[in-house]
Amino acid sequence: MLYLPTGSTQKPAILSQPKDVTVRSTSFSLLCIKSSGSSVTWYHNYKEVNTVQNTHIQVTSDGSILVKNALEGRDDGSYYCKVSNGKREIISRTATVKFACK
Repeated sequence: MLYLPTGSTQKPAILSQPKDVTVRSTSFSLLCIKSSGSSVTWYHNYKEVNTVQNTHIQVTSDGSILVKNALEGRDDGSYYCKVSNGKREIISRTATVKFACK
C-alpha cells in the first residue's frame, strides 16, 4: 500500500487500472484502486458519473465502481476514472463495458 501524507506533493497513483468487462449477469465492477489520501471521480461515456442520481452505481472506498441492476443501453460503453490529491490528478485507462449476447 502506498502512503501519501496529508498535503503531500507526490502525484496521486492508480494502483489497479480498470479493465474491459463483458457483463453476463445483472451487475459488474471496475477496479480503480487509488492511492491513500486521494479521491476518485468516475466517467461513463465521457460524462461524470453522479451516484446520487444514479443510485444503481456505487463507488467503493478503494475507488472502484460497482454497478448493480445493470442494463444494456444505459450502462454499457466507456468508463475511466480520475484520481486526485487536490493538487495533482491522473486519469486511468479507458475500459469498455459490453453485454454478452443473449
